[in-house]
Amino acid sequence: MKVVVTGAAGMAMGGLRPIVAIYSTFLNRAWDQVVYDVALHRLPVIFCLDRAGVTGPDGASHHGVYDMALLSKVPGMRVLAPSSAQELAQMLHDAMSLADAGPIAIRYPRGAARQVSEHEVGSGLTARKAVTGSGTGGIEVTVWDPRCCAPLDPDMIADAAAHDRVITIEDGIRDGGIGMSVADAVCSIDQSTHVDVLGLPTKFIPHDPKSDAILARFGGKSHEGEPPERSPSPPAFELPPPGVRITDVTAMALDTMGSLITRFRLAALPPDVLVTVPGDAAKTMDFHRAEELIALGRRLTETALDEALADEDL
Repeated sequence: MKVVVTGAAGMAMGGLRPIVAIYSTFLNRAWDQVVYDVALHRLPVIFCLDRAGVTGPDGASHHGVYDMALLSKVPGMRVLAPSSAQELAQMLHDAMSLADAGPIAIRYPRGAARQVSEHEVGSGLTARKAVTGSGTGGIEVTVWDPRCCAPLDPDMIADAAAHDRVITIEDGIRDGGIGMSVADAVCSIDQSTHVDVLGLPTKFIPHDPKSDAILARFGGKSHEGEPPERSPSPPAFELPPPGVRITDVTAMALDTMGSLITRFRLAALPPDVLVTVPGDAAKTMDFHRAEELIALGRRLTETALDEALADEDL
């Protein structure tokens, strides 16, 4: 990831307008490059961050919950968060010209996107007032779609400060997140406005096949509007029990292992570990003993490193 971001910085310095498409969580590995290779020089690099927010089945390491809190602190970085497929398209279009002033990040979640009409699409860095009217019990409610998390739209902040109570909701960590920035901006105008900031806790979030179940454990609701059935939190990582066949969920790891086997011509595999990589066909692996899996990984790493160091092309 470091090389990718540094390469994009070089392209931008050469007159290009690179788009870096990357998982939100993986951008963490290139933090130094984002700040000092791209942002410091106000380069026109556009970061498209997939898997932003809670990702559920992708695993504990793939939740993209830090991007808003981190990127909003980078001087000159603009952070956009589309609420629909149409908004995403508009933001990418706008980013091509907005990048004249420096880098931009567009974050969007995993899964199918909302589909909206052209009347529900904003533009540029401005927020969009989505709803105004009476809610339950006759309470006057205004709903804003911020669209741009950093910088915050001053018109949205001014409107929020004119209300008695403000509630912010985000699918990133609460501490240091966008809600905190909203609260600070609102209170700088009117300290009597009460601001409730809702977000994810600063803790490792375990894997769960359903993202909605994770959100429900933190007090959120499912896309259907009802809290999903609560289930015990699974461990952040767990080796499969003996004899269990893993298929789709390990496809990415098997691709990596398969390429290592092909690249470094490894043939000495433990007898109880079966790896099949028949072209583009489905990959499967049987894990019979965790010790052998660990030993295999260590052996693959050591052999790969030895051959890489001996490779005259490097």
